[in-house]
Amino acid sequence: MKRSSVILVLVCTLVLGAFAWLFRNGVEKVETEVDTGYRGAARVNPLLAAERLYTALGVPARTLPGAPGKLPPAGFALIVVSPKRSLTAKRAGELLAWVGHGGRLVLALDEAPALDPILAHFDVRGVRGVGAPAAPSSEDDEEKSAETERELVDVALPGGGTAKIQVAKTPRLREGSTAPRFAAGPEKGRFLLRFDEGKGRVLLLSDAGFLTNEHIGEGDHARLAWALVQGADPYNTVTDKPAPEEPPRGVWIVVRETLPTLSGLVARHAWAAALSSLLLLGAWLWSAGVRFGPVLPDSPRHRRSLLEHIEASGDFLLRTGRGEDLAQSARQALLRRIEAREPEWAKLPSPELAARLAAAQKESRLSPARIASALSGAITAPADLTSAVQVLETLRRSL
Repeated sequence: MKRSSVILVLVCTLVLGAFAWLFRNGVEKVETEVDTGYRGAARVNPLLAAERLYTALGVPARTLPGAPGKLPPAGFALIVVSPKRSLTAKRAGELLAWVGHGGRLVLALDEAPALDPILAHFDVRGVRGVGAPAAPSSEDDEEKSAETERELVDVALPGGGTAKIQVAKTPRLREGSTAPRFAAGPEKGRFLLRFDEGKGRVLLLSDAGFLTNEHIGEGDHARLAWALVQGADPYNTVTDKPAPEEPPRGVWIVVRETLPTLSGLVARHAWAAALSSLLLLGAWLWSAGVRFGPVLPDSPRHRRSLLEHIEASGDFLLRTGRGEDLAQSARQALLRRIEAREPEWAKLPSPELAARLAAAQKESRLSPARIASALSGAITAPADLTSAVQVLETLRRSL
């Protein structure tokens, strides 16, 4: 090795050594806490803390991966907080029959309460804008609005006393002709309504946020979470004293109606690995695709048309009693158009809404009964589906 090369190596070594010494003595280690969010089961189950609370109190609880195929035994509690539901009239009847035999149903509002047959059974509707804060005009006002979009509500507990619960100001519940056994919140917008059904009971919640992992440890949220599944009245009507609590035999929790697809999970949690794999696969296919001469065309394969597949899928849903799923998108589209064009109509129950729509459609001459059937009627035959979609699309295009 030449002398100049040796000198260059020594100089580089000294420079690197000096830099390492300065870095070691000039940089101070500092520990900071970084919020990485929930991990494991808590990341995919927003009610995991409530599930473990019930189990720790001696009541076995579990969160279902989707809508229950069959209902739990009598004496169990079923908590349904899924934001998107396609509850059919048949399924609602099964739920109410199960409650009548001693079941305890806790139901939170979904994204389309006007189509919920359970709410319609008890003449309850969801209302928006009750006590909602005004739109913020500055950054300070935006911070204050974020703090005031929830309010404290006092709820009587079965064992006596009250619980203070942080509840979203909108949406809320409003009862109709059927008087509830118990209600919590102001009359213009209830947070909780309880109705008796046979040997069981149904509790309707405007907001189930207090049950989530983030909020269940605040205030009296855990106390109310336990009280929701009890089988006692808030007050004994004979002695006017708190009735003894009756724990359920078990608790089933439904946080979503359908399981996420594999493609959705990959896009959410493994997109980087999937993208790298696709790039490597593309590079390999490109390198393996180099050949001499033209590529021979593949022989055509006989295949069914797309319309045949669609027709077979619709026929299968009708034969399995899920015809309402086919009409659900058309119903949702009509409700969104009504909320955009006639917001006040969106707050009406189904019979009044059908009457308003019939009065507004003089040219099409659609009767209120036919409109009500399209909005919430059972789909049991192809003719029912055709008629319902035709009416819903006619109404949507005319608004």
